[in-house]
Parts: sequence; structure tokens; C-alpha cells
Amino acid sequence: MKICNYFKFTIILIFILSNVCSFSSLGIADELPLRQRWSPSIFGRNDEVGSVNWINNKKVLEPLKLVKKVKVATLGKVY
Repeated sequence: MKICNYFKFTIILIFILSNVCSFSSLGIADELPLRQRWSPSIFGRNDEVGSVNWINNKKVLEPLKLVKKVKVATLGKVY
């Protein structure tokens, strides 16, 4: 029984290692898109925050209009 489990573990390990080696040789984990400027920003050339530029004071206060009644719910336990 112990030999059977060892054999299964060895086969699974060989399978995993062969797939990892084949994926790395294909270049799937390439970082080329991170180095390219493939998506220009409408906020200018040096924009680094992306969609956070759309958040302003008006957008932050907008959800407060949806609150009708204030209730507090404890989501965790106090130990």
C-alpha cells in the first residue's frame, strides 16, 4: 500500500514538473505587456493611477444619499 502511494506521488510530481518546464519554455510568463505602453491613458502620458482619476468628492458622497436608516451590525466576535 505504501509503495502504491509513493508511485502515485511520483507520477503526479513528474506531471507537474513537465508542465511547469513546458510553460516556461513557451514564454507564457512573459512580462512584455508590463514593459510596453500598450494602453495610453486619457489622463495624460504620465498617468500612473488609471481609473482612480474618476473618483472625486462628488463620487465619494453619492452613496450617502442611499442611506435611509442607520443600523450597526457586528460582523466579528469580540474575544
